[in-house]
Amino acid sequence: MEQKTTAVASGIENNDKEALGSQENKNREKIIINKQFLLESGAHFGHRTKDWHPKTLKYLYGTHNQIHIINLFETLKAWPKVRKLIVNSVATGMDILFVGTKRQASEIIKREAEYCGQPYVDKKWKGGTLTNLKTMRKRIDYLSKLDKILNNPEKSKRYVKKELLNMQKQRDKLEYMLGGIKNMNCYPGLVFVVDTRKERTAVLEAKKLGIPVISLLDSNCNPEDADFFIPANDDAIKTLGLFIGAVADAVIEGKQLAAQRQQTGEEMDTSQLLYGVEDTDNKQPIVE
Repeated sequence: MEQKTTAVASGIENNDKEALGSQENKNREKIIINKQFLLESGAHFGHRTKDWHPKTLKYLYGTHNQIHIINLFETLKAWPKVRKLIVNSVATGMDILFVGTKRQASEIIKREAEYCGQPYVDKKWKGGTLTNLKTMRKRIDYLSKLDKILNNPEKSKRYVKKELLNMQKQRDKLEYMLGGIKNMNCYPGLVFVVDTRKERTAVLEAKKLGIPVISLLDSNCNPEDADFFIPANDDAIKTLGLFIGAVADAVIEGKQLAAQRQQTGEEMDTSQLLYGVEDTDNKQPIVE
């Protein structure tokens, strides 16, 4: 197993270390990203030098005890652009699909996606979730049907105990696999993944459909796998909480911006939305 140095503190306003890890996420403080919190959360620790990907060289600061150190100046340069992309995308009505099935990220992905009201995959990526969405919707409709039967005493009376037990098993299995995307009725505008190596299938499906992918970039990942990335440790729980929470906050900010514009009747200039992280001066929108 690769040895990684984990985080020791979260980057939240007033330094509340318990707010991020709390299950009661509704009233947590807005997460901020700065150098101090990145250092405290261990965002700068990469993988062992023997496991690195050569294309990450420009995002690395150096090595320490045979572990690559990620250049946090690159992290701080990338995050504001990614954040703006998320805010503007959500403000135009797009959804963001949160994907993180690795053990360290699963619980955080679910918590933060539910906090900002976005679809998510936190257990296992089922092949065809995006590329075969029509079939997935049929399974989700079947899940809704089972919910209505099992949660309604009048309807459940029509079935014998063995049938109800079988329905319960099917419902639990479908909920485990598809529960996070039950309300995803169309393709998301963006896909946010924690680890492009772990979520390889999700990345490939998004690319096939032309959906931009945002990810954390650890020292063992290929920068070319994501359209937009944030150089940072993708294994430490505190670092994951920091960035996944910050993405959720950006989603909420985008929703608030959309609500304000709806009230005032202001229309967003879509020609100035969604620019690439690396090349913002060319003003080439990635989504038309």
